[in-house]
Order: sequence, then C-alpha cells, then structure tokens
Amino acid sequence: MVSRVYEYASKMVRCVNGDEVVDRLIKLGLKEITAVMLVNNCPKSVDEIKLLLNFEGKTFKDEELDKVLEVLSSCCSY
Repeated sequence: MVSRVYEYASKMVRCVNGDEVVDRLIKLGLKEITAVMLVNNCPKSVDEIKLLLNFEGKTFKDEELDKVLEVLSSCCSY
C-alpha cells in the first residue's frame, strides 16, 4: 500500500525544490499563499498565472508575470 501511494505521489510531483521556488516567488512580490498555489499548479502561461492571483491585493504588469513564469519554468516538469 505504501509503495503504491509513493508511486502515485511521485507521478504527481511537478516541481522540484518547491520551497526554494516559493521563496523566489515571494521575493518577486507575491504572497505566500499565491506562491504555493503557483508551485502546486505550475501554470504554463501568463494568462494561467493571472487566474491564480485572486489573493493578491495589487495588479501585476506583464513583465513581472513573465519573471514569475520564468521562475516556474525552471522548476516545473510538464
């Protein structure tokens, strides 16, 4: 049973070094809850990132979101 759960969890992992990536996203100005949601979902485009910004109290420029996407692309395996 444990091996089956581990196998399933291993297949679902999309992001390597999630804690580091969350910290990098927070440094870019995102709240922790948003950074965690982004790492969990690994969006592939700026439009997908925008859908997950509902906890942010500000609007991000596309250039800022491009940086977020670059950080996510470095860790996420699609």
